[in-house]
Amino acid sequence: MGNHHTLANLAIMYVASRLASGQINKRSAAQLRSRLLDFSSHAPSNPKRVYRKHVERWMERPDLRPQYRRARLSALRGFTKWCVAEGHMTQKDPCLSVPMPKVPPQLPKRLTHDEAVDLVTTATGDPRTLLIVLLMLQEGLRRIEVSRLNVEDIDFAERSMVIRGKGGQGCETDALPITDETWSAMRRYLASSGHTHGPLILNRVRKHGRTSPSTISELVRQAMVDAGVKRPGDMLRTPHSCRHTMAHDTLSRPQNVRAVQQALRHRSVRSTEVYLRGHTAELREVMEGRRYAS
Repeated sequence: MGNHHTLANLAIMYVASRLASGQINKRSAAQLRSRLLDFSSHAPSNPKRVYRKHVERWMERPDLRPQYRRARLSALRGFTKWCVAEGHMTQKDPCLSVPMPKVPPQLPKRLTHDEAVDLVTTATGDPRTLLIVLLMLQEGLRRIEVSRLNVEDIDFAERSMVIRGKGGQGCETDALPITDETWSAMRRYLASSGHTHGPLILNRVRKHGRTSPSTISELVRQAMVDAGVKRPGDMLRTPHSCRHTMAHDTLSRPQNVRAVQQALRHRSVRSTEVYLRGHTAELREVMEGRRYAS
């Protein structure tokens, strides 16, 4: 089965099948297709002649960062596994014994208090942008979680909201309280928009439509630029920095890592503990008080 398919043809088929099944969105599909076609251009066109050495050669470019090399191999692993399962590759999976590149641990890039204040102050002129910024900065929402919010997800009596989070395929995954600052911005935004149902963050081009995650990122990115928080060439501060800021600043208080884990919707507390690396004050308090010199 599949003897007449080239590796590039199979890559296109694989991405199309994942897109059609709802496993990935159009943006992810474009990125995945690009990576797999790049591999196809560096490997034999006959999938039955693709071996581990071709994967390793594709991965060994010295100019690639570990994070990118890891993402490339992750994308390729899914593809070759599918090829084997569908009978397009009858030999051993060429990715099976290729080790995943190790990524050095990095502290998430966050905003300082003054930068966060400047960002919120700049966004205040537009109720929609302000609400988006605060949902990410105060509640720690991801851009896709902001995009998926509906007015019906807001419990106005309890001042809480239902989250349709990462990996939930648009289904309810968690519930979060709404902070005072975000609550005020939300009431102001709903009063100005006048809508009482449907997407919370409205698309201004398509009436009553949903604002896409990419548009949400662009609105926050532009607000960061306008506030002077993000400067030309700065690749470190992104809209996701708002979520990192929420995690860092919440943990800087009397620490309850489990509670912050729940707020961030991390599956493992180890993901939350990454943010503790930036806190040296508590560590200093534990380490000080000893003297060994006479």
